Amino acid sequence: MANKMFEDLEKLEAATRKIFLDILEMDPGLFEVPNGEYIYMLYDGTQGKDCIVYIGQSEDLLSRLGSHLRDKVFTHFAYYLIPYNVDINVLEMALIKYFQPIYNSQDMGEISRKYEKLIENRRKTKTLKTDFLEGLHAAAEKL
Repeated sequence: MANKMFEDLEKLEAATRKIFLDILEMDPGLFEVPNGEYIYMLYDGTQGKDCIVYIGQSEDLLSRLGSHLRDKVFTHFAYYLIPYNVDINVLEMALIKYFQPIYNSQDMGEISRKYEKLIENRRKTKTLKTDFLEGLHAAAEKL
């Protein structure tokens, strides 16, 4: 019985991916998003609650989401347009460090080292200027 349910779920996921990709191919303008840099999160809601399974960044959001349909299982996603004065690399690393999504496969020690190196480099070059990022860094240090 469980095998049948699993097979049915796989068929449903494959059909959903195909429909989404077909719609994108037929009418790419249907899913237009403004130009800019985005942080996006992929969620798996199959266990009765939403769980973030991947966090990424992209300037070409729809293309990037389309590529994830080929290699990741997720039920829905959210995206956030990031202002240009925010360092998207620092934000992405902080979010990964906080949520620890399963598809962000780097070990957390490596994530922490990259994050700390980004922060240190920004301080040295004085590009880390916004109160938002300072607050984010302070919150991440408490993790």
